Parts: sequence; C-alpha cells; structure tokens
Amino acid sequence: MKHLQRNWRLMLIVFVLTALGGAAWFFNGRADRVVAGGDPPAPHAQVAVVEREALLSVLGAIDLDPQAMAALNVTEAQALELVGEARAWYEANQSTLAAQQAAIAQRLQTVRTIQKRIRMGPLDAGNASALATARQELKAARASYDESLAGLKTSIGPLLSETQQATWTAIQNGWSQTLPLRMLALTRQQRSDYARAKRHYELQMANARTPESRQTAETAWQSALATILTDENRRMIVAYDGYASQALQNTRTALETVLPADAAG
Repeated sequence: MKHLQRNWRLMLIVFVLTALGGAAWFFNGRADRVVAGGDPPAPHAQVAVVEREALLSVLGAIDLDPQAMAALNVTEAQALELVGEARAWYEANQSTLAAQQAAIAQRLQTVRTIQKRIRMGPLDAGNASALATARQELKAARASYDESLAGLKTSIGPLLSETQQATWTAIQNGWSQTLPLRMLALTRQQRSDYARAKRHYELQMANARTPESRQTAETAWQSALATILTDENRRMIVAYDGYASQALQNTRTALETVLPADAAG
C-alpha cells in the first residue's frame, strides 16, 4: 500500500509538471507567432469612392498608376506595401493637396476667362498683362502641388529595388503613354526615329488593301524597331511581356485590399 501511495504521488507530480510545461510552450509559441507577424493584419478601413479615385489620381500624377506599378514587376506583398504607404501619405496630406488642387483650378479658370475676353473683345491693352500674370500664378500653383507630390515619391522610393527605381525613373521621364515603351530610357534620337517609323507604319496600314500589303507594312515596322531599339531595350520588352500580367494582378489585389471601396460613399 505504501509503495502504491509513493507511486501515486510521483505520477501526480509528473502530470502537473507536464501540464505546466505544455501550457508554457503553448503561450510562448503563440507569442512568438504574434511577434513574427503570424496573425493576419487588421483589415483596412473602407474609403469613399471619391477619395479612392482621388488617391488613384495622385498615384497617376507621380507615374505610379496600376499599369506603371505592374511594370516594376511588383510582388503582391510589395504592392500591398506600396499602396499602404501611398494611402498613409495621402491621408496625412489630404487637406494640403485639396487646397492646392483648388488653387490650380481657380487660376486655370482665371486664365481661360482672360483668354475668352481677349477673343471676344473689345481690345484692351490691360488684358495681355493680366494674362501673363494669371499664367505665372497658375505655374506657381502647379509647382506647389508638384512639390507636395515629391514628398510621396520620397516615401515610395525606399520601398523599391535599384532596378525598380531605375525603371520608375524611366517611366517618369518617358514620352510614350503606352507600355512597355513608356519604361524604356530612349535617347532623343531613338524617340524621333520611333515616332517617324510609327507614323509611316500607320500610314501604310491605313492604305493597305490586301493581306500581302499589310504583311509588308508589318515586316517594315518590325525591321525599323530592330534598328531603333537596342538589345537592352528588347530584353526589357521581352521581360515585361513575361511578368506584366501577374504583376498587374498583384497590383489590383493590393488596391482592393488597401483601398476597399465604401459602396455607400
């Protein structure tokens, strides 16, 4: 009987120690998971449709619209980070941006009013001076707005790799509205040659009446591109064709996640 009692006490002690150890492992493991970011992030607050469109307009103003962001070959995680940073910056600067945009609209209206007055007459020597002043004020208002947007660029820049920053710079300096041409750092001569070749190609296609003539125009166009674009330009185009679709999907997912539209707004 004494032997059984001793064994019972020993079994109880082992059980208690095991239970305490398991509880400590559970709570420590949960804390580790929280610190490591294992728990899902809190959902983003909904934004009114008009505010969502305003932020998208700001992103477009710094050449980071969805298509341009996709051209940077962003992953979904990176796209979430970029859009999240943009939203935080926009919400912190929203009142300033609204005032600057209102100032631009007001000064633009002043310029148009004076221009209309000049067209309609009667002749007034003071109109020319007033128009010059209005244009200067409009230029200053736009410069103030651009200076604010430079702050967003500064916030976004560190989130991009060196390659992405170079591509983004090329997009900002680009002269074309279409991708992937928009992301190529073309020289002035390349731009001139491309524009001339494209006009010739479009004219040929407009006048083509047979499949053979259209094929001739297409062949001439491809030949011109081979001459105008460098090997690096072509490499970037091929790479873009390979990742653009997925990167655009990543961007759209980020926009829907970080900027969930409030249907009531």
